[in-house]
Amino acid sequence: MKPIKYLLLTLLVVCTHLHIEAKRVQEYHNIEFQIDVNSNTSYAIAVLDKREVVTSGSQGTDFVGYIRSTTAIAWPIRTESNNSFTDDVSFTVKNAIEKAGAKVTLISTDYTMNSKEIVDKLKTTNADKLILIIIDKWRSDTKSYFSKIATDMIWDLTIQVFDDKGLISTENNVSGRDDAIDPSKRTNKEARQKIINMYYKEKMENLFSGIEL
Repeated sequence: MKPIKYLLLTLLVVCTHLHIEAKRVQEYHNIEFQIDVNSNTSYAIAVLDKREVVTSGSQGTDFVGYIRSTTAIAWPIRTESNNSFTDDVSFTVKNAIEKAGAKVTLISTDYTMNSKEIVDKLKTTNADKLILIIIDKWRSDTKSYFSKIATDMIWDLTIQVFDDKGLISTENNVSGRDDAIDPSKRTNKEARQKIINMYYKEKMENLFSGIEL
C-alpha cells in the first residue's frame, strides 16, 4: 500500500472511531483516594465550579473534557453519572473522609455563587470544620495527531479550610498541565479512564496533603 493511501486510511479510521463513540462520558463519581482526617471531627464540604467554560455558559456543569479529531472538531465529554462535576467531586471527597471514620455533610452550590455565600451555608451545618474546594480548571483533552492519539490534563484546584465560625485556617492549591500523556492509537473511554483515574486521585490527594484537618 502506498504511504499516502495508508495515511488517508489511518485518518479515516481515527476520525470514524471518534465520531461513532456513542456517548462521550467519563467516570468520576466512584474514583477513590485517601485523605487523613480526625475521626472525632465533623466536616462540611462544598465544591465551587469556577471554570471559565462553565461560568461563560459555553459548557454545562457536567463538562469534564474534550475529544478532538484530526480535523480540529472538539466533542465535549460529560460526567458518566449525569451529575454536575462538582457533585461528583463532592461525593468522592465525602467517601474519602467517611472511610477515615469522620462525619461529613455536603452542601450544594451553583457556579453563580461566591465564596462568602458558600461559607455561610457551610456554617449552618454546625460542623467543626468547613471545607471549600474551588475548581478553576479541570479537563482532559484527547487529541489526534495523524496516527497518534494522546491526552492532555489541565488542573487548577484550591482548598480552603475554615473553623466553625467561618474563619479561614489553612489553604492549598495544586495546578499544572501535562501534555501528550500515553500516546497511542486508541481514544476509547477505557483508555482515557486509566489516565483520569491516575490524575484525579493524585491531584486530590496532593490538594489535601500538608493541611491540617
